[in-house]
Amino acid sequence: MCKTSAVTLNVKSQRRTSVVKTTVGNLGHEESIILGVDVYSGEVTVGLVLPILQDMVIKLDGDGGFKLVTKTAVYLFKPISVQALWAAHQAIMIACRVAQMNAYHARGLTHTWLTYYSSLAFSDPQKLYEWNKMEDIEEMGRATPQPVELSDSVDDDEKRTQILQANIRTRLQMLMSSVDLEDVTVLQLREMLEKEMGISLKEQRQFIADQVLLIYGQMDAASVIFDHLLLGSSFNASNGVELQHNNVTHIINVTREVDNFFPSCRFIYKNIRVFDDDKADLLTHWEDTHKFINEAR
Repeated sequence: MCKTSAVTLNVKSQRRTSVVKTTVGNLGHEESIILGVDVYSGEVTVGLVLPILQDMVIKLDGDGGFKLVTKTAVYLFKPISVQALWAAHQAIMIACRVAQMNAYHARGLTHTWLTYYSSLAFSDPQKLYEWNKMEDIEEMGRATPQPVELSDSVDDDEKRTQILQANIRTRLQMLMSSVDLEDVTVLQLREMLEKEMGISLKEQRQFIADQVLLIYGQMDAASVIFDHLLLGSSFNASNGVELQHNNVTHIINVTREVDNFFPSCRFIYKNIRVFDDDKADLLTHWEDTHKFINEAR
């Protein structure tokens, strides 16, 4: 059995692809490697062969890419779109989890099959350098942000940040529902938000990157519980087109941190202000919500 997941990377001068290959190894467990493939002038070469071992960690870089961090190196990847970022992130996260569960390490007996890929035609030295570079050259060339005047009160700063992030999250959900996520990157989404809000969001780039993947993972259609009852996420609640398509008239908002998206429109809201955790007491709201649902039928 062999599984392959490939995404195109954002490189202007050539086609560059990141490939996650998974197969069952000598010990009977799944093993994965990452291949960096270059396609230039009709020639296909390999620029990177990297086993996924237990020490590998994947981190978002805040500008539409991600870093693979090991004990000895950092590898940078810039997928061509939000959809590509999601696909790569999911595939690598799963492979990393398997590597950790089975304690794969560099001196172990696993990943012997990667020697085949190491024997293939390798990319030229410049491309090899680009695959293995240790710092984000694009980021080094960007302007230094203007200094921000600090508030005397830490609490005030925290409140401002919370309000800003709630605003970003709401606008981002609506923005992601209106664009083709195969054609935009996280960086482009951030730039759209900056234009819409009229402020620089560079200091929030990590938050935005995290939210993009979180929202993307919630973008499935709402689940049908009964003919008159749907269960969805905050993304579904923010998607006016989907709500109207499903003939939704009443919405129960069971969150403390997410406001009603269409308070002045045709939807009737009931708010249950609790945090999304195991300790939330939902039973005390049972009768009210049951009555609200029956009224909506």
